[in-house]
Amino acid sequence: RLLIIDFAKYGIGQLYGERTYLVKISIPSNIKVVDLEDLLTQAKTAYFDEKNYGKAFRLFKKASEYNSPEAMFMVSIMIDNGRGTTKDGAEAHRWCVKAAELGHPAAQYNLGVKYFEGENVNKDMSKGVEWFTKAALQGMAPAMYNLGIAYEFGYGVDVDYDEAEDQYYNALQNEYNCSEDLERVREKNTYPENNCVEFSLICEKAG
Repeated sequence: RLLIIDFAKYGIGQLYGERTYLVKISIPSNIKVVDLEDLLTQAKTAYFDEKNYGKAFRLFKKASEYNSPEAMFMVSIMIDNGRGTTKDGAEAHRWCVKAAELGHPAAQYNLGVKYFEGENVNKDMSKGVEWFTKAALQGMAPAMYNLGIAYEFGYGVDVDYDEAEDQYYNALQNEYNCSEDLERVREKNTYPENNCVEFSLICEKAG
């Protein structure tokens, strides 16, 4: 929850860095304060340690009500796999979109996979590239690798060996094993007449 305080209403026109401001907030007794981090910790414990998927789903769903992209992503994963709830591809996609739009990198990566494979959406590799790009900018190495493949072979974008080389290099720097791919595209950059057979993207979703 976001709390906005207008200090001007209390006669404070300007805040100074060297002063301490004590704010007293009265919360009605019928309002329950939720610690989101604690709620997420409980949900992760139920999911990863206890394997109590029903409990985990309820807790992640509760945390998602407080606009947690991490919780929304886990809700999408659980619905997608039918863990603790009914399996529903379309509903899983809806939750994945919500998490991705709030900036969750793994959700963005999964959306890229969905658009490349046409899973619960019309297949659209250009949209897949857009989501892979968003995830790659946040450090998702598999997304960087898939961008390398996309630019090397023209999946959803024009062939661009320089960009493919950059993406493979970035993935390698993030400990993704793609040294052979990097060498292959570097050879293509050096000898453009050499053409290799096409490779498939790594379309294993996160989570």
